[in-house]
Amino acid sequence: MLTIIAKMIAKEGKEEETFQVLKKLIKPTQEEDGNILYNLHRQPDNPKAFFFYEVWASEEAFQAHTQSEHILRYREKMSDLLDEREVYPLSKID
Repeated sequence: MLTIIAKMIAKEGKEEETFQVLKKLIKPTQEEDGNILYNLHRQPDNPKAFFFYEVWASEEAFQAHTQSEHILRYREKMSDLLDEREVYPLSKID
């Protein structure tokens, strides 16, 4: 199992457009093979900050996600919308 936290910071004045683009990723990603959890969060005291909390069945499922059609389309749009994007792969400690 693989957990991902993806952090995205919208450019000034692009917060709502960023939100609309990110929202459109939820349903197709949740329908992907190997997706266990895919939730979008917004930081209450910083409306420019968005986070995806993701859980994948395997590294292979996550890699397939990164090459999915909706993610490739998202990447094309986001260069105009984001100041910052970071992805943190995490391993659960039992």
